[in-house]
Formats: sequence, C-alpha cells, structure tokens
Amino acid sequence: KASTKNLSVKGSNISFNLAQPQNLTLSLSDIMGNRISTLFTGNAASKSVNLSNMRIPNGRYIVVLSGQNTKMVQPVAIMK
Repeated sequence: KASTKNLSVKGSNISFNLAQPQNLTLSLSDIMGNRISTLFTGNAASKSVNLSNMRIPNGRYIVVLSGQNTKMVQPVAIMK
C-alpha cells in the first residue's frame, strides 16, 4: 500500500494531505530551528492554514509537520 504524503506552500497558504488522520503539529520555525509559531495542533489527514493575517515579519522560515508517522520539512520565504 503506497503512502501519500504532501506538504505544500503556495503564496500565503500552507497545506498538507496525508493518507490517514493522525495527531499532528504544524509549526513555523526560523532558519536556526527555533519555533516561531504553532500553526495547527490536532488530529487530521488534511488541513490548510493561511499566513496572511499572522504577524510574522518578512524572511525565510521552515515549515515543520510532525506526527506519529510523519515528519516533513519545507522551506518558505514570507513576503507581505
């Protein structure tokens, strides 16, 4: 059985899609790995988060999705 995992960043939207729901944390870290914000915590297989209303300064960041069977990292540049 193939596992489907996807973490994408498009514009100010961060979304993920997994094959099965699980307890997850979606967070935003600076390039040194320090957590800036927790974007989502809970049980889900898919979710979309919009960053446009968040007070995050322009810069380079790392989006981290971690859960029971999942660990994905995606670099992102935020420009408002």
